[in-house]
Amino acid sequence: MKTILILEDNDERIAAFQKVAPLLGDGFELKIWRDAPSMMAECEPFFRTTALISLDHDLNPMPGATIDRVRGGCRAVSRRLHAGVPGADSFVERGPGLFDAQ
Repeated sequence: MKTILILEDNDERIAAFQKVAPLLGDGFELKIWRDAPSMMAECEPFFRTTALISLDHDLNPMPGATIDRVRGGCRAVSRRLHAGVPGADSFVERGPGLFDAQ
């Protein structure tokens, strides 16, 4: 099983990921987090099987979230993933069609 790690807080984008994932064929599993701290705390068990990482660049605070729940955002997650996933290149979306390699 290959894993796709996703940091996304937009319901429509999450639905789009879920809709197209089966088109990749059998053997892919989506793991979705809505905030950066939760993803950083929970994603390590999936590093061995990670095939793709998608990080939202414009996370919004979840209702009732403190600043600690949104601090760091995708850049913090990107640094964490880059350090933990062997051979992984990660990219941070800077705007439509623009990416920075991390």
